[in-house]
This record gives sequence, structure tokens and C-alpha cells, in this order.
Amino acid sequence: MDELPDHDLVDALREENDSLRLRVGQLEAAANEYRRQMTEVLTCVSWRATSPLRGVAGKGRLWRRRVRTLPKRLARRGDAVRGTMTTWLFPPAPPVGNHLVTAASPLLRLPFREPEPTRLRPTSPPAGPRSAQGPGSRGGAGRLTVR
Repeated sequence: MDELPDHDLVDALREENDSLRLRVGQLEAAANEYRRQMTEVLTCVSWRATSPLRGVAGKGRLWRRRVRTLPKRLARRGDAVRGTMTTWLFPPAPPVGNHLVTAASPLLRLPFREPEPTRLRPTSPPAGPRSAQGPGSRGGAGRLTVR
């Protein structure tokens, strides 16, 4: 490959730099013109007046798409439910090969225990007359506790 002398290389780079700066200037001018046009459109009275209509039309398109895809979504949900019918029926098997989980791991001995559901029970009413409690009191009447 022919090498240019240093001064020719510098001149070539300057010319390329000048042409790139010219192109950047043209692109910035075009972007500014597009911004000006968009500002005009977005601030005009007709655009602002038809905004609610465009919103309703967008919601209508969304509902139409949801109704059209409803059978597919229901079919997929049914597949997911059918695919999980044997969940937790079989204990997990230890992995084969070089894994961090071994057969002695508590993850395999006690697989996925579900927490017990919490029950809400009302507390006992406070002792004494209700008139003793002011509007900001923290009495136990009508409150629920987790047990």
C-alpha cells in the first residue's frame, strides 16, 4: 500500500474533516427544521382540539386487538394450566454430573414447602366504657391481628 507523505496525509484528513463538518451542519439544519414543524403541529388549535378523539380511537384499537387475540390468550392459559397438573407430585431428582446441588442437599430433601396462609382474627374489645376513648385513641376495637 502506498504511503502518503505526512503533509499529504494531513491535507487529506483536513479535507475529510471539512466535508464531515459541512455534512453535520446540513443534518443539524434539517433536524432544526423538523423540530420547528413538529412544534407548529403540536401547538396548533386543531391538534389540541382533536386530542380526546385520538385518545378514544387509540383505546378502541387496543380493545379491538384484545378481543381479536382473546381466543389465543385463553388457549395459551389453558396450556399453561394443563402443563402444571403434575406439579409437586414427584420429588425432585438430584442432578446428574458436576453440580453444586448434591443428593444430601436440603433443597432436595424438603422441596418447595408452601407457607401456611395467614389468618386474620379480630382482637378482643377493650375493657371499660367506649366513652373513655377519644377520636384519636388506638383502642383494639375492630382491629385485625395476624395469627
